[in-house]
Amino acid sequence: MTFTVVSWNINSLVPRLKVVTRLLDEESPDVLCLQKCKVAKESFPVRAFTERGYTHHEIRDQDDVNGVAIFSKRPIAEVESRNFTGAAEARHLFARLENGVGIHNMYFPAGGSQPDARIDPGFQEKLDFLDNVCGYFDAQKPQKSVLVGDLNIAPTKDDVYDHALLRSQVTHSAQEGEILEKVQKSGAWVDVMRKTQPEGALYSWWAYRWWDANAPVGDKKDKGRRLDHIWATPDLADQLDTSWVHRPARDWKGTSDHAPVFARFNL
Repeated sequence: MTFTVVSWNINSLVPRLKVVTRLLDEESPDVLCLQKCKVAKESFPVRAFTERGYTHHEIRDQDDVNGVAIFSKRPIAEVESRNFTGAAEARHLFARLENGVGIHNMYFPAGGSQPDARIDPGFQEKLDFLDNVCGYFDAQKPQKSVLVGDLNIAPTKDDVYDHALLRSQVTHSAQEGEILEKVQKSGAWVDVMRKTQPEGALYSWWAYRWWDANAPVGDKKDKGRRLDHIWATPDLADQLDTSWVHRPARDWKGTSDHAPVFARFNL
């Protein structure tokens, strides 16, 4: 039996609801994880999901800031959320489905504008957040789980359109890559997108002003970064069928600057 999960930083759900429902209608994944929903829980357009078969859901809102949500066709048996910053920011939501698969839906801080904690408090906040996530998985080793979301880090040279140019910028600095690797090791996570495609250009985010739907992957006009990730514990990664970035959705009218990312497993 196949099991498909999709993760999407939707960059404000309400004005982009039509592109989300289009994705569900066309792809029909088992689980949809959204980040940066930017809508209060009481205003969440739940009906649009339930009428498509996503009758099980968990929402962690922060009024009109941040926000993560999980919609599932399968029953949810367990729910947890953690704060990894000093403030109660809606950046993490965990759900374990009745089939035993655990899902960590995460939205890491952007990290300010300068990759230097001495001059940019936002970057220090990001480092502290990642360090706290490390501690969480060190103390509570995940099993049969996936971690999905906008991690706001493109760790390798193949995850950005210009390694030399972006090495000194937030999302691709060496320090961010090192601590993301530490997070990955803390849970023995497997990067399933790179399991499917070990090498070569692989992006999930393009600034609105940079998007060129006709640019070939790897071309300088294709100014993307892989900020959205899907990781799995080894017991689940061994059952990976495939994973992919849904690049066509980035060209839909009124869409997010992130493309949805998918992983399909054979359970």
